[in-house]
Amino acid sequence: MTTCRCDRPTRDDAYVCDDCADELGRALGDVTWLVEELETTITKQRGKTESGGGGASAEKPLPYHEAAAEALRNLRALLVLWVRFCSEEGVRSSDPRDGLPEDNLPAMSRWLLWRVDGLTLHDIGPEAHDEITNAVATCRRVIDRAPERQYVGPCACGRDLYRKPGAQVVRCRFCEAEYDADALTNSLRDQIMGRLVTAREGATLLSRFDLETKQATIDKWRERKRLVERGHNTRGHRLYLFDELLTLAAQHAPPREVSA
Repeated sequence: MTTCRCDRPTRDDAYVCDDCADELGRALGDVTWLVEELETTITKQRGKTESGGGGASAEKPLPYHEAAAEALRNLRALLVLWVRFCSEEGVRSSDPRDGLPEDNLPAMSRWLLWRVDGLTLHDIGPEAHDEITNAVATCRRVIDRAPERQYVGPCACGRDLYRKPGAQVVRCRFCEAEYDADALTNSLRDQIMGRLVTAREGATLLSRFDLETKQATIDKWRERKRLVERGHNTRGHRLYLFDELLTLAAQHAPPREVSA
């Protein structure tokens, strides 16, 4: 058994522990809404800067605008490098689709999200964790607020869609299509139901439904006979029915606060 950079033990032939792998998955899952917030920040600050009547201060970009633009550039350059690495090295993927992602941050982060499990099995996996989580943390600091949006599913144009708490309608900022948020989430759930997934894949998918679940928790469910394994994949990793994972995660989710 090897040890992760955080000094926690890893499993099987992995180089990254479960907790760090979960952290990497969450970071990649946050990229889409972070990009939206950074682009909004840049647009608003540019508008304020260019509306200033032609003085010296109107021609000089604001520091906040520069920080957002730099964070966005750095994140994009980093994800391009990791997409290239995964493609050239043939990093294991759970994505049923073939080919490279579109040349934009949401598509690249989604593409890499399917390869988190594969990266943990590569000796350079710890570097992927450190670089990507640090870049995402920098983006969060620029916008200076915690995530407030919930993933609801993909738009027909391929972009990931998120909604603010309580929002019933979600609009794609790229193609302007509108969806009923609950209906889209239910449709996504129907597409995944019946699918066999590893513990890592299951934990990633559950987070999409606001059911944060660690891979170690899934393993405990199996050990306690609450979850039945449904075979193994080509690497020998246990497979589980996503329907059963969803049911268990919902049972163990903390009660939601209901506003008055």
